[in-house]
Amino acid sequence: MSDRGGWIGTVAVAGLAVICCAAPLLVLGAASLGVSAWLAAHSLWLLGCTGLLLTGAAFVVAYRRRQAGAACAAGKRGTLGSDVSEVPSAPNEPGDR
Repeated sequence: MSDRGGWIGTVAVAGLAVICCAAPLLVLGAASLGVSAWLAAHSLWLLGCTGLLLTGAAFVVAYRRRQAGAACAAGKRGTLGSDVSEVPSAPNEPGDR
């Protein structure tokens, strides 16, 4: 993993921790401002939009995995390249670990 990926992951996890710990305060603040009445009136719309967003995210993740798998396997079907040998490898011995 690159240094940039580790840095971005650290910031993302820290952000999730802040949101998780601050959620009770946000709920209390929203209730004191009367947002709960708006949420009750629009709950079906919010539920539907949340479902659409989660479905879209699942498709994006699945498409990226399939695309990455196809890129790894490109050009290796049905042919023996220099990285593939015809001789089967020997089985591992229990003491090889």
